Amino acid sequence: MAASSLYPLAGGAASIGSYSTCALTESWRGCQLAASSLYPLASGAAFIGSYSTCALTESWRGCQLAANCLYPLASGAASIGSYSTCALTESWRGCQLAASSLYPLAGGAAFIGSYSTYALTETWRGCQLAASSLYPLESGAASIGSYSTCALTESWRGC
Repeated sequence: MAASSLYPLAGGAASIGSYSTCALTESWRGCQLAASSLYPLASGAAFIGSYSTCALTESWRGCQLAANCLYPLASGAASIGSYSTCALTESWRGCQLAASSLYPLAGGAAFIGSYSTYALTETWRGCQLAASSLYPLESGAASIGSYSTCALTESWRGC
């Protein structure tokens, strides 16, 4: 996978690209996901796709998430939905994040908010990421942004 197809995953590993040579079928929480809908997750397991056969209700930080709220996240265990019943305020690297600013992240159970007070520059796999392009990942590390300076090639599950 060329660098142009990479983006960061919450586990610290980066790999996303074409899976045209994959012929996997994964089972995730009782939902069968065809290879055509797969992409790599930070945990090392591949799953993402249609949840129409799921009848799940997830609980995340006290917020009940109905199955119809589930949708694919770039990594980790994917489940995020409506936070209308949440009254959370999270602190992440000194930035207060109100519940109203929560939405799904590339970490499964994660969140995002305003980073206007940041003056941060992160290094992720040798790529400098300006604060304006950062958002929080489940692991607690900040990394997301432009990879134009990356020269990585990842191999994931033989694809």
